[in-house]
Formats: sequence, C-alpha cells, structure tokens
Amino acid sequence: MKNRIFLVLFSLTLMSGECKKASTDCHYYIYIKNNSQNAITVAIRIPGADGRCRLDGEIVDKGATHAYRPYNFCIESSMLKNATEDIYIVDPKNYTETFSSCDSVEINNKVLKHYVLTLNDLSRSNFTITYP
Repeated sequence: MKNRIFLVLFSLTLMSGECKKASTDCHYYIYIKNNSQNAITVAIRIPGADGRCRLDGEIVDKGATHAYRPYNFCIESSMLKNATEDIYIVDPKNYTETFSSCDSVEINNKVLKHYVLTLNDLSRSNFTITYP
C-alpha cells in the first residue's frame, strides 16, 4: 500500500513538471567555446557527502565547443534568484578528480579561468562562454 501511494505521488510530481522546448526564453545548455591553442578541461565543482569537493569535467579540444546542461529544465526557470553557475577551465595535464577540501580544489588543479556567472551574465552572452 505504501508503495502505491509513493508511486502515485511520484507520478504526480513528474507530470506536474514543466516540459518546454528550447527557445529564446528557455535555454537548456551553456556552451563553452575553446578558442585557445590547446585542449582544456571544462569542469564544475562537486561537493561530496563528507564535506570535501572535487572537479568533474570533460576535455574540450582546441577550436571545439562543449555543451553543458546544468539542470533538467530551462536554466531560466531552474536558477534561483541571485544564484551563480561556477565553471572552471582547467589545464588537462594538471587536472584531478580526487576529493579534497573544498578550499583546495583550485590548488590541486591548474585552473586557467574560473567563471562565476549569474542568469543575467548568461543571458547577455546568449548562454555562450568563449575561452580565452
């Protein structure tokens, strides 16, 4: 009986979610263009259950663009007011996914650029970041 109630509540939650197609007022991705002469790692900081952090990223070749999807729904409706998206550009030769104290993430990785972006920043740049 409890399982049925859970299933009904879970189904209602899923059905109440807003499914919207990407448009000028609904963006699902932040695009990171690598205009440098070298490959880069595009990463976000992931907090662990034990209070430590790590970077989670993907390599983007020179001249390539990476599509990062931070939420399941539109960024415009998912980002809390005054919230920021932190995106790290890291040298892939000096990049680790090892958990460490959150203060040490930028010390343990060679961070080339750290973007702290608001929804207004993302809107002004058409949800595209160009590195460098």
